[in-house]
Amino acid sequence: MNEKAISLKDKSVFGVLKDSLLNASVGFLNQESKFSSLSRVLIRKNNSTYFERFYQEFEELNQAGKVKAGFTESDEGMECLYLLIDCFEKYPMKEDKFKILKRIYFIACQHDIKEFEVLPSAYMKIAVTLESEEILILAGCLKLQLSGRAGNSDIVNNPHLWSLEIAKLSGLKTKELVDSYAEKLATKMILYALHKSGGFESNGGKNGRLTSLGLELCKFLEEKDVTLS
Repeated sequence: MNEKAISLKDKSVFGVLKDSLLNASVGFLNQESKFSSLSRVLIRKNNSTYFERFYQEFEELNQAGKVKAGFTESDEGMECLYLLIDCFEKYPMKEDKFKILKRIYFIACQHDIKEFEVLPSAYMKIAVTLESEEILILAGCLKLQLSGRAGNSDIVNNPHLWSLEIAKLSGLKTKELVDSYAEKLATKMILYALHKSGGFESNGGKNGRLTSLGLELCKFLEEKDVTLS
């Protein structure tokens, strides 16, 4: 074992979680089905695979000495893990959402918490609410912002053109689908909402419609100084 690796004993936070969440055996499912709806049982069965991947990849980071000492038992570490596990327990996991949640945790555990202007747990609270289509839209907005074309006056001032552009960049194809999920992102304060006049609030198109919070979230997820398996 790497001398820098933190201790993950059987009764540690991770040990307990591993025992409980990876035990999606037939017996476990039969027992759960007495008390839970079929949908909840299926969610747990599906998500146990994702948690196993998360645990194994975390162990690889830990064995390589990448995890900051004390992180898993810290208030911030526990808060991030709680949010992650709560999501595993309640909602069907998809690959794109799993990658974002895992990335937030792995970035957090490899840095001193004092380095962050916004705590990773704040980003995690947003990420657990995101649907796959919303994640694709955020990726499209970041592509637009990084391309330098977000400052184009037509896109800044014309929500119709913005939606068409994001439909192409995100892969969602249709303007209507983009508009539907963009509205949800606006309620989460990640994208600027549409003004009654038909434009964006606060000239919000200039950063691909990303609010300051949305832009910081995207930049955080683009963090390069981190090891990911």
